[in-house]
Amino acid sequence: MVSSPVARIDRTMETVGNSVAMLDWRIDFQNLPPDLGPRWPTTGYAQIGDDDWSGYRSERGEILDFARRETIGGLVTLAGDRHAFSAGVLSSHLPPQVFDPVAVEFVTGSISAPGLFEAAEYTLPKDHPLRAIYLTKLSADASFEPAINLSIMHGLRASLALQRTGDIHQALTEENPEAAPHLSFVDVRGHGYSVVRAGIDALEVEFVCIPRPIERNESVDGGPLAYRITHFETILSFIPMRRWILKFERVTFKLQPCECHRTTRES
Repeated sequence: MVSSPVARIDRTMETVGNSVAMLDWRIDFQNLPPDLGPRWPTTGYAQIGDDDWSGYRSERGEILDFARRETIGGLVTLAGDRHAFSAGVLSSHLPPQVFDPVAVEFVTGSISAPGLFEAAEYTLPKDHPLRAIYLTKLSADASFEPAINLSIMHGLRASLALQRTGDIHQALTEENPEAAPHLSFVDVRGHGYSVVRAGIDALEVEFVCIPRPIERNESVDGGPLAYRITHFETILSFIPMRRWILKFERVTFKLQPCECHRTTRES
């Protein structure tokens, strides 16, 4: 638990290693078209996962509210155990409640443990009416892609539109802008590792994604990569909490060609 002495440390950046993630993943089932199944019983979102900080919302809120109250700037958490790559900002609440980020989080993917994409690919029935929210296959000879990335980042209607049109740009015209304003990157199919480089005035986090590790690769260089993405931020001096977060939201992604479907948000 965070204690008051932390607030008196005068540093440019505070980096916290967290065994489990804080970022919320949610899907807007309240926006499900009526012809696709039973009506969602509330006007709220469906939370994905409850075995990390997402399931301890009051306690997570205490920590984030403490950081806000004590004006702890440059707060970064580095986490794992989601079996996926993810990056975003942390707020005690998300829309339609007050969205007020106070920290940044990076979540690394698993090296080999399966995640949500594999679970959906191998267990979700082919005739399930909600299959397109989790998986998409844009042609008969194409591989399945993780539509759940799109559902988490932009809302389920965007995923349904992608399956219907096959056009990512057209699909994004049906996004829900309140679904995930806190997320900058999600890839639930991603396997690999992360490299963190931290200095006094800069932080760089590189997501290194490998193809699904079904077989051992004996090559000296460790085998092929699916992609490398670098999130970076330079802080020239101590910047108050809110300005630092806004700077992060303008982060730049460096992308190499990738065989998997990812959804990123850049500003």
